[in-house]
Amino acid sequence: MAFGGANIVSDAERTIAFYNMMGIMVAKVTVEGRQFVPLQRGIYIAQGKKIIVR
Repeated sequence: MAFGGANIVSDAERTIAFYNMMGIMVAKVTVEGRQFVPLQRGIYIAQGKKIIVR
């Protein structure tokens, strides 16, 4: 199974939660600077924005 993900860039420390389309939290990370969050293929919501992982 191949993984994609989201590259997160933040200038201040913040916690970001990723939810699938059923509203279930699938990942929660605390980021300061840059971080890659591996996610399976699908559609996610984080910080009120839609993220598509192909």
